[in-house]
Amino acid sequence: MDTLYYSIVFPIISFIILILYYKSLSKTKINFLIIITMILSSFNIIKSIINFFDNNEKVYNQILWYWVDVKNLQIPMKITLDKLSITMVSIIISISFIIYFFSIWYMKYEKCYAKFFAYMNLFIANMLFLVLSDNLLSMYFGWEGVGLCSYLLINFYYKNKNYGKNAIKAFITTKISDIFLLISIFIFFNHLGTISIEEIQNFSTTYMYGNNFILQIANILLLIGAIGKSAQIPIHIWLPDAMSGPTPASALIHAATMVTAGVYLITRMHSIFILTPKVLYITCIIGLITLIISGLFALVQRNIKKILAYSTISQLGYMFVSLGICSWQAAIFHLIMHAYFKALLFMSSGSLIKNCNGNQNIFTMNCLYKNNKFIYMCFLIGGSSLSSLPLITSGFYSKEYILLRISSSNHIYILYTCILGTFITSLYTFRMIFYIFHNKQKNYYIIERNIFHNLPLLILCILSTIIGLFIQFPYLDNFICQMSPNEKFLILISCLSSIFGIIFAYLFYKNNKEIYEIILEENYIYSLYKFLYNSLFLNTIYDFILVKPYLFITFIISRIDLIDKLTYIPIFLIILFNNFFNRIENGYLRWYIYNIILGVLIMLSLINVLHIHYFIKKTYLFI
Repeated sequence: MDTLYYSIVFPIISFIILILYYKSLSKTKINFLIIITMILSSFNIIKSIINFFDNNEKVYNQILWYWVDVKNLQIPMKITLDKLSITMVSIIISISFIIYFFSIWYMKYEKCYAKFFAYMNLFIANMLFLVLSDNLLSMYFGWEGVGLCSYLLINFYYKNKNYGKNAIKAFITTKISDIFLLISIFIFFNHLGTISIEEIQNFSTTYMYGNNFILQIANILLLIGAIGKSAQIPIHIWLPDAMSGPTPASALIHAATMVTAGVYLITRMHSIFILTPKVLYITCIIGLITLIISGLFALVQRNIKKILAYSTISQLGYMFVSLGICSWQAAIFHLIMHAYFKALLFMSSGSLIKNCNGNQNIFTMNCLYKNNKFIYMCFLIGGSSLSSLPLITSGFYSKEYILLRISSSNHIYILYTCILGTFITSLYTFRMIFYIFHNKQKNYYIIERNIFHNLPLLILCILSTIIGLFIQFPYLDNFICQMSPNEKFLILISCLSSIFGIIFAYLFYKNNKEIYEIILEENYIYSLYKFLYNSLFLNTIYDFILVKPYLFITFIISRIDLIDKLTYIPIFLIILFNNFFNRIENGYLRWYIYNIILGVLIMLSLINVLHIHYFIKKTYLFI
């Protein structure tokens, strides 16, 4: 286990090599380098996990070095291994390996081949560092690292200005929420004198329990940081526009990295959140609103990647609901299953987009299922798991476990809302599948697909079915619970809602109409459609409230430029004194005599003023 940090070092070394020698390396050498990197990193993680359980460890800590070591302040660079971090690391490294393998096929005709894998390696290194970090500061370092890498990957096709704007939007939006996370770290350090996650959890139950207001503020700030990174409403606006990057990068962001960081943060700090039930209730409400609203957003989208992006936001909403009711295992369980089927759906969509010359509109892709049987199967399996189709899919078991936990906590309205979310999920998922694969228009040409394309998708297809449940993760020990008759009835209702969603999606497709056209033909329904299509016009609202005032202020400053004018003051004073001394040092004897006489007169005047002041003071005291 002493070599655990090598799992982070190997991707960083690969990143450095690819950045320095990207011009001289052939694609074959790059492929060899990235595969060897992932094999070495995976082998090192597997070895550490085996040693962890062989030694019956509960928590393993390893100090690499000290960032700060001043008097009583010590901030170590420290990595930790426990059941939660083992689960997260396993998901990250396995999904990343599969996506890397697929990317070799997807990116083979790209000019910036080495640059793409360099960014991906840095992304993986930062995410591993995030989940292995022992303290909040080093975790924040990885937190910001994945944000930077997401910016680089979203802006991969930098020649397109709109993609650049989308990357800046994602970067700035997440940074705003990251500021709140940083402030919460300062609060914990100020009141507890430590940023170690383990020590914070130990101290909070004794020291901060009596000072609940401070703890609530700190947890609210942590929550804002989490919902920003995990794209929960109302800070979700960056994720749909983050689809500008290559599809494998989108799969990595959505499946195993970045957006899951918020769920991991709250789960890691769960003993802190338990002390503030109100903050947990807010977490649950945010997740509940997000899973319904983002599902409606996906229901009216036409871009395949945006539909999948909103579906990610919706599924993360389920995880936040689970966190809000203190069901940490259920949230992580759904995170794992979601990583499988969402990676499958994104990679399958990338194959379709390649097949359709870059077209992403589900109404004009026209990839007939007869000519794309393998991809059609991948979409059916991934879509069924996303829709939690009963018994055969892994998504069914993870989502139903969340519903069972909600039922046992007696949150009836939350339960009904989540079941409605299941109906909406299956509705927009199979709407997408029917319109892509069952249109009768002319199909595009079929591109060449090889083992680098087929094998990753086949593995994810298997993991997205019930077979994926046989992979046991240590954090999910004993998560299966016995069901009462009422809970069995609940599962039946959930299954029916999923099936009805598929039936309704087929009816919409059969009538060849959009949903708002079938429900009602009134104008205000079309207005509602536009309202949802534009994400409640939140982008417009933020633009009016935040962006335009900022641009106006910068315009005023650029015209007046007060700061620039202030910089001229020292220059003006230097010139003034220089001219004054130049006039004094002119070489004329009479000028020097006049200055001496003037100086003597000034000194005598000052002496007289002091004498007069002294005389008046004495006279005043005498009187």
